[in-house]
Amino acid sequence: MKVVGIHDGGLGQWNYGTFLIDTPLNEYLGSGNSAPRPVPEPTKPIQLPQQKFGPFPNSSSFVLTDFGTDLGRVISFDLFIDFEEGKDFLTVEYGYDQKMELTGFQKRYFRDLTLPVKVSFRSSKFVRSNLAVFFS
Repeated sequence: MKVVGIHDGGLGQWNYGTFLIDTPLNEYLGSGNSAPRPVPEPTKPIQLPQQKFGPFPNSSSFVLTDFGTDLGRVISFDLFIDFEEGKDFLTVEYGYDQKMELTGFQKRYFRDLTLPVKVSFRSSKFVRSNLAVFFS
């Protein structure tokens, strides 16, 4: 009856965790393993450049940007979209199995999304989008 890990998440067939000895909690809870490891220095936040995408032609599909694991474990950014509701879509895929689809007019604040992150655009074949996506 020892604590050996922390359940980080799971969805469907995917399930993952972090061994306790790989966290600062080992020092407090004691897993019976070796001496506690030093707490790593926090990573500096990534400053993303301002980006604007669009206009987009009809019946199109583009990967707008990819943020890889070379940037760290997580990323945060703000996103503004102004699309025709139900005709143009923005998909944000993060981690290795999470996905979110957005449409219409909205501003979203993404905080600590697990990398890698891919942002892509898809439009209906009947409607031309003259609108843009902004990241900050």
